[in-house]
Amino acid sequence: MKKLFWIAIMGLVIVGTGCGATRQVIDITSEPSKAAVSVNDEFIGKTPIIHKVEDVDEHDSLVIQVEKLGYESDMKRIEKKGTSIFSSGKFPKKLHFVLQPTRSLHETKERLEGE
Repeated sequence: MKKLFWIAIMGLVIVGTGCGATRQVIDITSEPSKAAVSVNDEFIGKTPIIHKVEDVDEHDSLVIQVEKLGYESDMKRIEKKGTSIFSSGKFPKKLHFVLQPTRSLHETKERLEGE
């Protein structure tokens, strides 16, 4: 009888841990810092920032875009890793963006004339 009781309890624990809303944080940084960050086209703040993904189970991927005046914008689509029957997986814990300076019109003109 005790054995059956513990089997039932373990079953409830396994089912219960898989059904709740799961959260995860992603640490987003950039060079240079203070770049605007958008997740799925929604502005969330400036780097460095820790983004809280509230319902990880509802998202298979996220699109992270980082922009700063005077620099080329950068975008990364991140996918969950480690998916299985018991887990919907996790996103990377850290993302780092290195933004490249934009070329001024004057620099572009000089380069084209020199070729």
